Amino acid sequence: MQNNTTFNTIATLIFKHLYNNFPSPYQLDPEQIIEDTSDKQGEEIKGTIAFLIHEGYIFTTPNTTFFTNRKRL
Repeated sequence: MQNNTTFNTIATLIFKHLYNNFPSPYQLDPEQIIEDTSDKQGEEIKGTIAFLIHEGYIFTTPNTTFFTNRKRL
């Protein structure tokens, strides 16, 4: 269950950053999502971002990340 809690926390922080910058594109940086990020947390953040992209919750261009409403939260 700790993995689910970690994922939910990171996903919430990602959506918070995207929502606060909406509708402008935003460059997601793991170090901005959680201050003083450890290597393990950095990998967890990158994995969460990859999952959210794969599932269509967010999408990216080479320099930015966007929130999409294609999926209902």
